[in-house]
Parts: sequence; structure tokens; C-alpha cells
Amino acid sequence: MSKSNNNSKKSQAMFKPVSPQTDFPVLEHELLEKWYKNPLQN
Repeated sequence: MSKSNNNSKKSQAMFKPVSPQTDFPVLEHELLEKWYKNPLQN
């Protein structure tokens, strides 16, 4: 049990440095910001 728990935590940390709760919102926000800024430059 603890092993599998450790694993999921590790993969999450690898995925992104933010905590699991802010994971997706932060990622989405970053992606959206990039998408908004990039089209203007490209």
C-alpha cells in the first residue's frame, strides 16, 4: 500500500512541481497563457 502510494506521488512530482491540488489548474493556466501569447508572435 505505502509502496504504491509512494509511486504515484513520485510520478506526480515528476509530472510537475506543483502540489496535486493545484496540478491541473496551474498547468492549464500556463498553457492558456502560452497559447494567448504565442499566436500573436507567430
